[in-house]
Amino acid sequence: RAAMQKALADAAMTAAEIDYINLHGTGTVDNDRAEARAILDLFEEPPLLSSIKGIFGHSLGAAGAIEAVASVLCIARGFIPPNVGCSVPDPGLGLQPALQGRPGKIGAVLSNSFGFGGNNAALILADPSRRSKALERRRMMQFSVSGMACLTGVGSTEETLKRFHGGEPLGGRPDLGTIRTGLSAGSLRRLRRLPRMVLILADAAQEAAGMAETAGPSGGIYFGTGWGPLTETNDFLEQLFASAEQFTSPTDFIGSVHNAPASKAAIRLMATGPNITATGGEYSFEQALFCAALVAQEGDGPVLVIAADEYHDVLSPRLDPASLAGWGADGGAAFLLNPRAPATGLRLVPAFLSYVPEGEDGIQPLIEALGGPERICRRFGAVFAGIPAGTRTRGEAWIADFLRRTGFPGVIFDYRRTTGEFAGASAIAAALALDVVSSGLLPPHLSGKGETALDGKGVLLLGLGDFVTAIEVVR
Repeated sequence: RAAMQKALADAAMTAAEIDYINLHGTGTVDNDRAEARAILDLFEEPPLLSSIKGIFGHSLGAAGAIEAVASVLCIARGFIPPNVGCSVPDPGLGLQPALQGRPGKIGAVLSNSFGFGGNNAALILADPSRRSKALERRRMMQFSVSGMACLTGVGSTEETLKRFHGGEPLGGRPDLGTIRTGLSAGSLRRLRRLPRMVLILADAAQEAAGMAETAGPSGGIYFGTGWGPLTETNDFLEQLFASAEQFTSPTDFIGSVHNAPASKAAIRLMATGPNITATGGEYSFEQALFCAALVAQEGDGPVLVIAADEYHDVLSPRLDPASLAGWGADGGAAFLLNPRAPATGLRLVPAFLSYVPEGEDGIQPLIEALGGPERICRRFGAVFAGIPAGTRTRGEAWIADFLRRTGFPGVIFDYRRTTGEFAGASAIAAALALDVVSSGLLPPHLSGKGETALDGKGVLLLGLGDFVTAIEVVR
């Protein structure tokens, strides 16, 4: 109910203005009962409604996207899709879904997607004529950093920063059993690798910010992961294939979905705000940070942005071309951020994110978004460049083009050669950049001429591959 109500408020609409509800409707007792109760509680008279999962099946993370497209078609073509597979609705639900497709004028659709761990999303799509004049273009929120934590092949935040300042490599896989954490052994015992990393990072970031572990980030949790929980995925598939597709582990199935680690973190921290998982390959951290900046509003409580990925001996080489370039690495980082406009103190500012098709120019739009060459040279003392191994030739051409067009005189740090190759590496680079900006000093191995002052400048964190991204790390 809360998700639907917030969607209506965000669209400046009332429940009476919704013409059709695209149900989550999985055909399972608990899910359908919960959705029906919420609809009957929110809508005095529920509009036409149906679930299209009987047509497409349940495509997990893709289901919401498919249903959003179907909702747009309902508006554009004027029809109500049937609830295929349902002939006698459960009278206990109190809802009457459309059993046959029918024409109808649809001006606004509410589309529901509900997931494990209370990850509930409601999306409103409407004909442009329904757009409220009260709606204003939402500005990207800026964040001040109140706490951060990271996990790398050499250990936790303290050990990572110590090795980084010494110019040592950080790659490999952290031994999670040796990481000091405030989490009890009981709370970690049944967790596999990725959710364990996420909970350790979340707990450490809150501790760094001086927050009690039960305080919870009231502004929400935003999680970026390139490949999700690979251990659970592998175990689920192994059991599925070994049993000729007859038997599976429900625990592994629930744990295999990409948003499961963030759900566990939300339950652990009692965080009831937005809980969003972005899974965009090498740029999942950037996507999670952008999501937070788009959703958070002035006056919200702190938000927790986490990015992490695990290396899996079987699946990583098959899925991630970067994992073939050297030793297997994994880890991640977490940031407790305060939404403020304007933000003060140490800040993470999402500045640019764009997919760049082969043959197109990704650097000029980046430079323009950052305010032009003069501002770039004046604002930043170093560029931390993320060039994935799978797109290294293209990424190196990007950075050369960036230097040529801007005349940037500062340090260029090719950070993946230090962090190792994995999707969450950019989050670790952000943690390293925050440490550098906080101290105001570049380590000797970066400057090549001893410890060098940044003179009040920040660090520009770039992603250079199939996507071009930029995050400003400034004070």
